[in-house]
Parts: sequence; structure tokens; C-alpha cells
Amino acid sequence: LNLGADEPSADVWYNPYVQMQGSLKQGDTFRTKEECVKAIKKFHMQLSADFRVDRTDASRYKVYCPNEHCLFRLSASYRKRSESWEIGSMGPDHTCMLTNPMQDHRKLSSQLICDEILSVIGDNPSLNMSTIISHIRAEYEYTPSYRKAWIARTKVVEKVFGNWEESYKQLPKYMLALKQYAPGTIVKLETLPAY
Repeated sequence: LNLGADEPSADVWYNPYVQMQGSLKQGDTFRTKEECVKAIKKFHMQLSADFRVDRTDASRYKVYCPNEHCLFRLSASYRKRSESWEIGSMGPDHTCMLTNPMQDHRKLSSQLICDEILSVIGDNPSLNMSTIISHIRAEYEYTPSYRKAWIARTKVVEKVFGNWEESYKQLPKYMLALKQYAPGTIVKLETLPAY
């Protein structure tokens, strides 16, 4: 953190709109589009409601309720002046709910799970799947499928530790450097031909 300087620090984000868990209202601000979309998804999961994306680009994100009898709309956009994403308009409230409550919500994607467990896996890469599923259940009140949780875990491991293929491609360079800087080292790389 930049605590000693007189200039504002980019390390600290002040959100003047204190949000209750899962609440969302017009005027709420977010540092990035990803944070804004995550909040919209979480809001809908807690309402047991669904939404569809009407329009999205680098500066706006608009959603609507897929139920033709519900008039819910939400619009968020990037504000240049504050360099943040803001919920510009929202309403009227959802008049619908998902007709068949399910364990796994459509908006609880593997990418959302990945973002949620990134810090947890970074500390403990051998974390088992039941712990990941329990963490998501506690945070979102939905139980993700084993498959979604597995895909999310794979994405996190790749983000934190890198891609297996890329690591394997780096191996010959590493072995060459080892031979060069540690004279007398014998290296042998055996590969199987790929058919």
C-alpha cells in the first residue's frame, strides 16, 4: 500500500456505497467490469432469479429478465470521471422467481467459481473437491456440480502454476541452463513420439 505518499493510492479502492450481502441498487460502483458482473450474478442467485444479457461491450452491460411477464432491466456502464463501473438504472423489481429451484444456478459458472477459489487454491494446491464445493455452497447458497468445480479448480491451478504444455516446452531450456551453469551435470531427456 502507498501509505506515505500524499497522492491517492491505486492499491486501495474506496466504494462509497456500502453493499449488503447480495444487495444491489442504482448507484453502486465497482472497480472493474468483472466485479460488476459478479455482483449482478450474485444478486440474481440470491433472489433465485435469472437474467439474460441484452448488450455488452467495453463500456456497458445491460441485462433483462427472460420471463416475458417480468419487466426487470439493469444497466451498468463505465464512468470515465470516476474510472469505475456503476449501476445506472435498475428496475422494476423482479416479479418472477425460477419455477424449479435447483441446486446449481445457471449463472454459477466455472469462471465465477475459479475467481472465488483463486486465493484458496493458491495457498493449498492439493485442496480436495468436496472442500471447494462446500466453500462455494457457503458463499453462494448453491451447490455447483462436481464437473463445474473440477473445471474451475483446473483453471485456478493453470493460473497459479502455469500450463502443463508450456512447462514441458520450457524443460529443454532449463536443462541446457543447468548443464551450462553446473558443469559436470548430466541431463537426459526422453520423449515418446506423438502419433
